[in-house]
Amino acid sequence: MNFFKKIVKTLSDSDVKLEANKKALEDIKNSDVQASTNDGDKDFKMLLALYKKNKADDVDIVSLVKEGNPEATDHKCPYCSVVHEFKASRARKCPDCSKKMIVRQGLFITEDQAKKLEKKIQDFYNRQDNISQSGFSIEAAQNYHIDKDLVGYYRSIAESFRFMASVENQKDDKGFSFWDKAWNYYNLARLEEMKNLTKDMMEYSQLPEIFWDMSKMLLDQSKCDNKEKSKKRALVQACMTIAEATRLGADLYYATDIYEFSKKIIDELSIDRDEFDSLTDKVASSLHLSDTNLSEYNKKTDELFKYEVINI
Repeated sequence: MNFFKKIVKTLSDSDVKLEANKKALEDIKNSDVQASTNDGDKDFKMLLALYKKNKADDVDIVSLVKEGNPEATDHKCPYCSVVHEFKASRARKCPDCSKKMIVRQGLFITEDQAKKLEKKIQDFYNRQDNISQSGFSIEAAQNYHIDKDLVGYYRSIAESFRFMASVENQKDDKGFSFWDKAWNYYNLARLEEMKNLTKDMMEYSQLPEIFWDMSKMLLDQSKCDNKEKSKKRALVQACMTIAEATRLGADLYYATDIYEFSKKIIDELSIDRDEFDSLTDKVASSLHLSDTNLSEYNKKTDELFKYEVINI
């Protein structure tokens, strides 16, 4: 029985799931999930250094224009290189070659160069958004550390690794990447939350939210590695989020986000009904859902498959 199933079994056994489980702690230490060595202080300092290194206030558009066209000037056609008397104040057709000259930062560039420039600018802001999110998570981790909240601390470190992996993924001397680090810290957060679970607080457990964080991480990873396998894992994890919330009686207040997220993957991978049912059945089996919970889970996942993505 692998680590995940051991954790699930612990949570499923009514006589045991409400108590701290030292055996589960030993399981995670000896499992492949724990193969990536964690050092919270060291990882925190590394993430903070990467945040400071990569954080930028604004994009240098002039440099990007020159990168795309080193010969760009405020009076020369970027196509035929004819020098004009007028300067670049607005887009216009070249009087000599009749091609449209685009103006960026007071310089003439081609339409194709303008499109590439816009993509570079958008990539810059997407990158900076991930860097900012990583910074927010680092700050949150520091606060959780002060409050001695291990669940919040591990979860925030995981989030910081998740966002930084999209910016500057690295591997340690054992070959573990930032994605691996994020996944490992999420699992540590799950373990701590499981140990703290009490009967009167089950519906408020953070376990479904941690599952949901892991789903989003897998989708982020799929955008970087371009692997369909990562997308399918993200879909499986989303179904686990639904199953876990159902079993704990937790409020799935972000259900619409999960449905939008999952249905897009289903459509992109062209997953048919039989394949989807097989996938959801495996999730239900791995989580040992009771008959009552299974019925509710099947209802929700059925709605997920039929859900129509809202395009605004």
